This record gives sequence, C-alpha cells and structure tokens, in this order.
Amino acid sequence: MSYQISIIDVIKAWFQPVNPLTIFITIILLLAIINAGKKVYHDKGTPLFPKSIATFLILLATPIVLIGSEIGSGWRLKGDELLFKAPLSNSSINLKLSRMALVSNTSEWAPASKTNGVGMPGLDTGEFTLKNGKKAVVFSYLQAGKIVVLQYQDKYYEISYPGAEDLYKELTARGVKVGVE
Repeated sequence: MSYQISIIDVIKAWFQPVNPLTIFITIILLLAIINAGKKVYHDKGTPLFPKSIATFLILLATPIVLIGSEIGSGWRLKGDELLFKAPLSNSSINLKLSRMALVSNTSEWAPASKTNGVGMPGLDTGEFTLKNGKKAVVFSYLQAGKIVVLQYQDKYYEISYPGAEDLYKELTARGVKVGVE
C-alpha cells in the first residue's frame, strides 16, 4: 500500500481547493512579466519576443523548482516499516514501535504553522508546528478531513489525504498501537 503524488497531482494541488486569490495573483504575475519585458527590451531596440520569453522562463523557474521538489512525496508501507517522503524529510518509521491516532483536521493535532517545507493551496509538506504546540513532519494533500498521526521515537508524523481512513485501517490491521501522547 502506498500513496505518492505525481506532477499532475502537484499541479492540481496548486489550484485546488480553488482559491480565487491564487488564480488572481498568477494572472497578475504573468501580466507584470509581459509588461516588464515590453518596457525593458522595447526601449533598447532589441527584438521583444525572444527576450520576453527568456524573462518569462527565468521567472517561471521558482514555481517549477517548488513543483519538482514535491514529485514523489507521500508514503509507502514496506513490511513493518512506513517510508515517509517529503522534501527535506525522508523517514523510515518502524510500525512495531509506533503509536497512532486518527484525528480531525480541526483538532489540536492539526498543523498550525510551517517551520520548514513547502506549502500550496492543496499540498503541505515538511516540518510544522501543530495547534497543540508539538512539532511534526507533515504530508497533507487536498486538505482531507482526517489526519493519521504517528508517534515514533519521540517524533510525530502526520499523513492527510483523501484515503487517510484506509491507511488507518491498514495500520490497525498490522498491529500498530492506538493512542499518541
């Protein structure tokens, strides 16, 4: 059993849930890039089109790097281990030594602020401070209603995606102890 996101999933997360502000900012950014390219290169008497395209591609590099860093993020069950992959945090969690809980995304275990990682409207990965003040490594895709919280070696890991309840059932079947501290 595994769940890893593809480039299509990452692009989908950029715009879902639909956030009018994100779409508005994207359009304004594109128009500003085109306008800046016209002003800079038109005044110098150089061809507008090739240099505008070059400027656009250079400014587009940041979102491409963000999207590229997220490809393959997720988790995979392998024997008695859960392999957790998120940018800046790849972990192997021994299920026999772990504890878990299934909580609501509005509970005290929900992420409150990002301390290190990547965030988009529909995808958050990396290290977060939770509402209860604890720190956790988080993989949250499309703001699902449930979060699987894993506690292993005094660290917390959170997985939230549309199939989180199925993961919880699978971990229960594998004998992971219920209840986090």
